[in-house]
Amino acid sequence: MSPAPTGSSRGLRAFVLEYLHQRPGEEVFLNDVQTAAKEAGHDWTTKQLQTAFSNLIADRSGAGITCVVRGRSWRYAPAEKGKQLFEEIGRAKDGRVVIQDDEGNLFVATPL
Repeated sequence: MSPAPTGSSRGLRAFVLEYLHQRPGEEVFLNDVQTAAKEAGHDWTTKQLQTAFSNLIADRSGAGITCVVRGRSWRYAPAEKGKQLFEEIGRAKDGRVVIQDDEGNLFVATPL
């Protein structure tokens, strides 16, 4: 198998996640991410990077990533260990509440 072209999106999501994880709580700017990518030997376009950030936020792979300025800057705030947020999704057929964690896993909530 031949190596992926330099501008290929192969590894783009992983690169963005690693970049953010190295800078928790900091606002990261598109230009800085693109510069770091070029220094690492990648030639991703502005549009590819913006799409990667948007997709990570949309599919919950990037839990903790928030957009600061649309298409220009983002912030990664990892959840504190021991604390996890759940979102109520709806009700099961039997009436129990269905919840979803930050990673997309579904659970049934049981009252204590």
